[in-house]
Amino acid sequence: MLFSRESLGDLQQAVVLSRVLADLDIEHRSAYKCPLCGSFHLMIDEEDRNYRCYACDDEGDSIKLVMSVGEASFEGAVTVLAEMFHVSLEEVGSSNATKELVDLAMDLDDVMMRELITMLVKSSFNKGEKGVCKKKKKKKGAGKAKKPKKTSKSATKSS
Repeated sequence: MLFSRESLGDLQQAVVLSRVLADLDIEHRSAYKCPLCGSFHLMIDEEDRNYRCYACDDEGDSIKLVMSVGEASFEGAVTVLAEMFHVSLEEVGSSNATKELVDLAMDLDDVMMRELITMLVKSSFNKGEKGVCKKKKKKKGAGKAKKPKKTSKSATKSS
């Protein structure tokens, strides 16, 4: 499932990070508990709709946070947030998908861009569209380095 740029923009505008953190049971004191490093150095910026942990330097938006905490895919995180904030998502057809994803990727950080590209490739591969490389099957044992045989200490002493 691919979402339109407008739908994702609407979702990002509707998201309230403090509510997302509360719904994910992220503990809060003077700062939030970082789900990655466990320290209480996670700060949120509701205006920019971003978070940052000052202990481990993890940062991102609500989609990345849900992906990290819930070990969800990009699609899964977007769907969870859309349900949480009652935002309807418009899907795009595969003919417009590449243009929509490229346009959206220009606005996102490297991590999100890699996730979008991976999602596009998987979607195209599953539908059998032309222009996508087919995965090659690996032969058993291919790519494994051979370990050198260990010689026993007694064999090396007698030589």
